[in-house]
Amino acid sequence: MTYKRLIQRVAAPAVALAAIVGGGLAAAPTASAANTDCPDFYICIFENSNYTGRWIGVHQGYDNPNVGDFMNDRTTSIINNTNEQYRLFTDSNYRGSVFVSGYRTQVSNVGPDWNDRITSFRRTIWSDLT
Repeated sequence: MTYKRLIQRVAAPAVALAAIVGGGLAAAPTASAANTDCPDFYICIFENSNYTGRWIGVHQGYDNPNVGDFMNDRTTSIINNTNEQYRLFTDSNYRGSVFVSGYRTQVSNVGPDWNDRITSFRRTIWSDLT
């Protein structure tokens, strides 16, 4: 048996196994609760209360100076699945009034004072605490 033929014989079952495993993962049902859509180590902002509607998320360690037209002034609920405290601002580039989201917290409704007002968010930095 040639080396090329041996590789083909070994590779074929591996490819078939990968297709089966990959197919199983792709066929897994989606979660029914929207808040599970926010991955671990992300902060996510949602358009509606109880973590529903359109949403965006940013991985821990990153900031968002402007959420863009997709989410600007549309936030009603927040999930912070990071190990960091985040500050959410009413204006772009981390300006305006501040809403603080502690690490590993969920806010199902930000309330009337904050509803549909968030435009940017960033990790709490040392100068925020002084």
